[in-house]
Amino acid sequence: MIKIMTKLHQHNTEESIGIQNNNTGAGNQFNNNSSGSQNNTINEIASDIEKSYDLVELASQLSTLREAMRTRSTEEDHDIAVGNVASAVKAAKEKNIPDVIKYLKAAGSWAYNIAEKLSIPIAIEIIKKALNL
Repeated sequence: MIKIMTKLHQHNTEESIGIQNNNTGAGNQFNNNSSGSQNNTINEIASDIEKSYDLVELASQLSTLREAMRTRSTEEDHDIAVGNVASAVKAAKEKNIPDVIKYLKAAGSWAYNIAEKLSIPIAIEIIKKALNL
């Protein structure tokens, strides 16, 4: 067991995800595939968004969402969500859809709930995709 742990450290595997595997080759392959799979999913969603939605309107709706969230923010977590939506607005204006998805996912369900109250359909759909709803 000590030799295996030494090999894991020599191969610089990521321990932060909480996976221990006695086979260093399988562990390394799993780590690479899991992050690649996540990137593929984001890229697939991004491609779908670019083909199906008006990005200028998305940026506009996300700006509306950000302003509404700012006026309703009462907690630190809300402020963080507002910042993530602001970053998503910037990414949308730059047509960086993978970052839009990343920031909207980080903004979380509170952003989704506010978007629903505002009835901003493109923002709602993109947040749903980001949150896997």
